[in-house]
Amino acid sequence: MNTHIFGSGSTHIYIGMDDNSRSTAEEVYALSRRLTAEDFRLIVFEAENWNDDFSPWSAPAVFGNEAFGGKAKTTLEALENSVIPSVEAEFGSPRELFIAGYSLSGLFALWCCYESALFNGAASCSGSLWFSKFAEYIEERPVPNGKFYFSLGDKEAKTKNKAMSSVEDITLKIYDRFSRANSDCKFEFNSGGHFKDCELRLAKGIAFLAESSLSV
Repeated sequence: MNTHIFGSGSTHIYIGMDDNSRSTAEEVYALSRRLTAEDFRLIVFEAENWNDDFSPWSAPAVFGNEAFGGKAKTTLEALENSVIPSVEAEFGSPRELFIAGYSLSGLFALWCCYESALFNGAASCSGSLWFSKFAEYIEERPVPNGKFYFSLGDKEAKTKNKAMSSVEDITLKIYDRFSRANSDCKFEFNSGGHFKDCELRLAKGIAFLAESSLSV
């Protein structure tokens, strides 16, 4: 699994991206640093297949012809057993460990906090929380402890795609569930649809996580 590492802080924030993402990762890190005075280390890990590597279970295609392969467990195991230990062997154990993502990677980030005790929270930025049966998955489990950030574009639900049009309703319900359980939780609307200002939206979520309660 290819990784790109930026920064030097003792808070480690992992973020899943598509392959060949270094230039995008650099932009996200630069934007994040403008939004917070807190130092942090950003570790970007790249998927080999976006729809497979970040989907928690198999599901049919909702746009185009590419279905979801449901290999998120394999991705999480690679983080737990290889990527995170390698980063910590080089830079030391973090004070706090977070995970963030955009779109399907944002879904993966939230799912990881249910499946692993490693993470202190997540940022799901324009997360694909419409994903098949994910709302039911959330409802059947207690809210994980930690710090959580959710965001959406204010036009994301305005689509003819039936699955994706549910994203605002589902995300707000999940946020409400989290905010009632966790005091350190935030939701933010951004202007535009799903593909507008993606790097900035990610940077906002990363900055929120970096502003850790342990830093004050």
